[in-house]
Amino acid sequence: MSPYLAKAMNGLSSPVRIFIILVILIGFHLLVILVRRISNKWMSSQFSAKLSKSRTIGSLTTSALVFLLYFSAFGIILSEFGVSIKAYLASASIMGLAIGFGSQGLVQDVVNGLTVVFSGLFDVGDMVEISGQTGTVKAFGMRFTVIKNAFGAEVSIPNRTITNVVKYSRGYICGF
Repeated sequence: MSPYLAKAMNGLSSPVRIFIILVILIGFHLLVILVRRISNKWMSSQFSAKLSKSRTIGSLTTSALVFLLYFSAFGIILSEFGVSIKAYLASASIMGLAIGFGSQGLVQDVVNGLTVVFSGLFDVGDMVEISGQTGTVKAFGMRFTVIKNAFGAEVSIPNRTITNVVKYSRGYICGF
């Protein structure tokens, strides 16, 4: 919590302080809703639909911003109950490290996803063969790549399993 807000709230009764904290949290939540709506609107626009990299980066940025807002709000709540911000950040760092070790598959998906995005291996709409599956790329995210095969089935491929990518030129394979 900012020092100015903490000074202003020192003389207030406990119910009033809790009410102010709740108002701040509702404000944070409304800000999160606004960020997600703006992000969804931007990502669904025709300009953005043509740029799959920008959609992926926009989605990643939105997720990071939402996490930061909720993390800050939770820190404000804890500081109101007397928990030191330094202790909060230290424990969050340790928990982040433990969660990082526990979720190595997720981390591999995200790292491979970022590698594919920035290297430009394929884009949405390309005909590809990935992990033995051939089809048209329908969606690409940080964890999964979704392709639609010749039978119309959507196949979700974890990004950590992407080892070889065959990108077919337009016109060589028909029927997708």
